[in-house]
Amino acid sequence: MGEVVHIKPQLKLLAILPDKVESVLDDAVRLLDPAVRRQSHNVTIGHIVDDLRNGLSLLWLAYVDGKAMAAVVTCIVKQPLRKNMKIEWMGGEKMHLWGNEVLAILTKVAKEAKLDAIETDARKGFTKYAEAASFREMYTHFEMELT
Repeated sequence: MGEVVHIKPQLKLLAILPDKVESVLDDAVRLLDPAVRRQSHNVTIGHIVDDLRNGLSLLWLAYVDGKAMAAVVTCIVKQPLRKNMKIEWMGGEKMHLWGNEVLAILTKVAKEAKLDAIETDARKGFTKYAEAASFREMYTHFEMELT
């Protein structure tokens, strides 16, 4: 028998500018939908798409071996003393193929843009990727419904 050869998947992360959002909307919605549905009491996919079209947020699509596998939505949050990249939404398939590398690329982009930090709210499953990318937990988000 021959040797087993493990080939690392090829990842491309593309920033999709507002005037190109329509051309990738089907993939973006498909990948983001599960994450957005978990927050359906706060936002719809339509709200997110409007922000992308209007340039308030930026869409990133991760392609693994040519297939759209992840969508990430970011924005810039300006504080009085800092300017951060915020990962607003992240969704996709087989995160083990793209998660760490996407975070590494976004980190490089944020550093080149001279931003101060990257921030995000996420589910517990994101913890292993956050720790690997040197995120530190600053607080835990709680909600109490009043209706």
